[in-house]
Amino acid sequence: MPEEEATTLDEQQASLVEEYLALREQAAADAKAKRKLSRLAGKIDDIYWKRVEELLAMRVSTDSDELAFEDEERLLIDMGLLDLRLVANASDDLPQRLLDELRQPGAGNHLYLSEWLEDRYHRYRLAEDVNAAANEHGEAGEDEATQSQVARRKAMKRL
Repeated sequence: MPEEEATTLDEQQASLVEEYLALREQAAADAKAKRKLSRLAGKIDDIYWKRVEELLAMRVSTDSDELAFEDEERLLIDMGLLDLRLVANASDDLPQRLLDELRQPGAGNHLYLSEWLEDRYHRYRLAEDVNAAANEHGEAGEDEATQSQVARRKAMKRL
């Protein structure tokens, strides 16, 4: 099925992956196939980012203060593991080995994309709390200002 006919993201991904896998071996010896493979890789990359966007939209819609990605989602977001078949000569235990790597403590200045997203979202939510507290203070009388300041200080400490 050509990917233009695919209607859902799952169908588009399946179609692109199948086409990519069919061309992968041929591309080593054929320049035209290599160019087409490169274009397919770009389209697969687009699917990756759409998947990440879907996950974020789903998490943000829950109105939680944290994103809290599942293992499978972190494999996608952090390791780019859209489809195990795309990894040449991948063993069946690759996802587990990648998860083990994700769980290892890294350098303080090293963040995986999912960790960065979680941190940024958490800070965004805290900033919203601070702004809400500031707005309440603007509408509140002087006696209520103290409560608003306490709420703001608590929110700022969580940053």
